[in-house]
Amino acid sequence: MNYVTGIRLQQQIKEQGADDVLYHQNGVVTEFPRSNFFIVTPDNRVLTPPEDILKGITRKNVLELAGKKYQAEEGIVTLADIAQAKEAFTTSTTKRILPIVQVDGQLIGNGKPGVITLALLQDLIDLENQQK
Repeated sequence: MNYVTGIRLQQQIKEQGADDVLYHQNGVVTEFPRSNFFIVTPDNRVLTPPEDILKGITRKNVLELAGKKYQAEEGIVTLADIAQAKEAFTTSTTKRILPIVQVDGQLIGNGKPGVITLALLQDLIDLENQQK
């Protein structure tokens, strides 16, 4: 994947009404140019594509935090999974956890940040405060 292209085209992406580019190939989702992608499945599993994609410290911390309360795992995420997801979010050092409420015009869940996403964001903030 060409990450530079995704970053270079940010202005054009914004002009098209999108916030970012979600990379996928043959319906299998990988990541964003500068952040990791997660979904919450209908049975409340927190799922993210395998780490052989973009490795991230925030991703690692979120997986650990999620594993304390929910079933959290790495696995294949497809466009069909996104269509069925209750919640979605992205993680990065600068964004922490950023809820995603729509992908390609399709609402995720009820179109609002989800309970699990917001709980994980608070857990991450608490973890950061403990480390100070």
